[in-house]
Amino acid sequence: MNFETIEKNVNPWEYMCERWNMFAPPGRPSKRDVEKYKKLLYNSFAEEQPSYNVLVLGATPEIRDMLAQDKRINVFLVDITMDMIMSMTQLMDYTNDSEVWIKSNWLNMPLPDNYFDAILSDLVICNVDEKSHDIFFKEILRILKKDGHWLNRVYFVDNNTKIRKLEDLIIEYCEGDLTSKGDINNFRSTAGLIAWNKEKKLLDWSILYDEMKKYIQDGQFSHPIPKANVILQGTYDLFKPFNKKYFLDSEEGNDNEFSQYFHIYNRVNDEESIALKEKAYYIYDLTRKISI
Repeated sequence: MNFETIEKNVNPWEYMCERWNMFAPPGRPSKRDVEKYKKLLYNSFAEEQPSYNVLVLGATPEIRDMLAQDKRINVFLVDITMDMIMSMTQLMDYTNDSEVWIKSNWLNMPLPDNYFDAILSDLVICNVDEKSHDIFFKEILRILKKDGHWLNRVYFVDNNTKIRKLEDLIIEYCEGDLTSKGDINNFRSTAGLIAWNKEKKLLDWSILYDEMKKYIQDGQFSHPIPKANVILQGTYDLFKPFNKKYFLDSEEGNDNEFSQYFHIYNRVNDEESIALKEKAYYIYDLTRKISI
């Protein structure tokens, strides 16, 4: 394995490496999500083989733990930084010394054609510029076996989504006595929709921070409701410095784009996120539609 690191000033994931444990589902896979990945994966293996080649885009520890428990699966990881892989490895419950780590972007992976029985990914589309989606999808098709499956968890805005003003959300989330890690994650995710540009299909987190700054006085959050300051500070700690922009589409736009390249063989939703009225989360089981 190559343990080369990348300089901090060019590592866009340094904050994620430091604070992964601050995130809660659906921002990271839940135990139920992992079970769904597992079921879809084994259903995708058309016939019994002595071994399977499976690629993980990124370094999500929950997915890697699931794969590590089956010694027939040869696991490959592709991430833009070794820092991210090393950090996520420290969070795994199972050791998998046979993992192959590859430092690369996802648009030009140094991997052979038609090699992988399955590709697994968690919330990766949002990190790929829309202008690069065609390159990205064709790269997936290139390395995927003809009968392979891409199991890809995504989020999008659907009919259940309700975009609320920040102050309204603060009042809603201040009800009750306790504030959990999950509450802060859900607040952050729902409030982030304030920053969604539907036409550009872009979520700019700096717009949310501009709204949050209205409650800062003398260098700290000073909302008249004390609990609101806990929520706002927790949101800030979770996602500082708010300089990321993510691709975010509607359900229709998401499915139309996938359907240009893949058959939507199956998709399963995250029932736990429905009540939040924010983004919808689904795991898509995608198979080849076009040849390249």
